Amino acid sequence: FPFTAWCGLSRYRPGVGTIWDMAWNAVAYCDGRQATQSPTPRPTKTPKPNRRPSDPTRPSNSASYKNDDSTAHKVFDILDDKQSLIDGTLFLYQGSAPSTVYRYEGFVAGLRIMFEDGVAGKHFYLGNSDPTNGHLYGLANIAAFIGQSMKETIQYDACDENSWDYYNM
Repeated sequence: FPFTAWCGLSRYRPGVGTIWDMAWNAVAYCDGRQATQSPTPRPTKTPKPNRRPSDPTRPSNSASYKNDDSTAHKVFDILDDKQSLIDGTLFLYQGSAPSTVYRYEGFVAGLRIMFEDGVAGKHFYLGNSDPTNGHLYGLANIAAFIGQSMKETIQYDACDENSWDYYNM
């Protein structure tokens, strides 16, 4: 009896080659002999762990990654002061014309949502409570995000990431 539709493929033709028995169980042979090999039992399922392993790349003191509201306020103030610079020099189509899709207002509104509410428990990191340098971590994070966005979408004035991966090639 076939286990699946494999039996229709020539490489699974009963009694031919080395993998035919993945689709068929030999019960008896045409000459009347009984098959002596019993089928291999199905493997037992490995039970799933009841908790997720900890991430070894993340420090055990995750408080250092906690956003600080006063630092975030400072980051938003700096961004607001640079609004015309961001629209006029960063969000450019083909490096010269202002983007019609990406504008400062939409960027900062999305950033505020990701900072305050997040998605799936993840929040945009805008810096820790270090009064001297905390905001610099947030600004560096924003720079990396905008840099990646420039490479993938803003320069093309596109609303979605371009896929540079090849499928079945």
